[in-house]
Amino acid sequence: MRLVRTEGPWGSWEIAYGEPHSSLRPHVARYVGYVERSGPGRRHEVPGTVFPLIVNLGEPLRMMAGVFPDGFVAGLYDTPALVDSGGEQTGIQVNLGPLGAQLLLGFPPGELARTAVGWPDLFGGDVVDRMRDTASWAERFTLLDDFLRRRFARAPAVPPGLAYAWRRLAGTGGVLGVGTLAAEVGCSRQHLNRRFGRYLGLPPKTVGKILRFQRVLGELGGSASLAELAVANGYADQAHLTRDFRTLAGVTPAEYRRQRQTDLSIEW
Repeated sequence: MRLVRTEGPWGSWEIAYGEPHSSLRPHVARYVGYVERSGPGRRHEVPGTVFPLIVNLGEPLRMMAGVFPDGFVAGLYDTPALVDSGGEQTGIQVNLGPLGAQLLLGFPPGELARTAVGWPDLFGGDVVDRMRDTASWAERFTLLDDFLRRRFARAPAVPPGLAYAWRRLAGTGGVLGVGTLAAEVGCSRQHLNRRFGRYLGLPPKTVGKILRFQRVLGELGGSASLAELAVANGYADQAHLTRDFRTLAGVTPAEYRRQRQTDLSIEW
């Protein structure tokens, strides 16, 4: 486990990074525990291709989808989401891909598209209560290991054709065309759209758009111009990149870059 503490004029944070059990690592890269002490505020969360599992150990979390005292699992969004912070938060975040989300939930995660469902409605509250009873990050991560291993062991997997389609699209950073992807899987575009809708909640064209957007986010701090980023990430031109970026982030790339300059860097 790795513990990082930082503070500044905007507040203080304690971040604990934990490694999940080896049997979970195909779907879970890390556990991220956090204690945040800062001023009240509202932040925009941009779309991604992970299903965040949040274990809330502090004050209730307030989002567009509702108020969550114990945490939640969120589906995929194709617009920015608003999250209100009261200034103090304690919890654990686990990011799952669509294959891992299926194992966690036991039903197609596409049912959570553009919304979030509270932890008690999905899993009950026993595990969260036990995590609150200890101040040890290591003990909390062990409880989370045990919980996820039980869930993963009894859940049905995503159909193999869809698993291939997701990995193939993600592997190209969203650049692969839907028609080409459907041909590789051996189905029609309409069938592929239905499958993605059921298991991811969004059609493959939109998922590809989000994958390209996320790759651009990771490269915004580099030396490449927006025109160069557009060409490298499968956009027709810089105007196409800017238009998609504004749709997904609510701001232009330049505005996003300015907003993020003061953000704390956390390896979610």
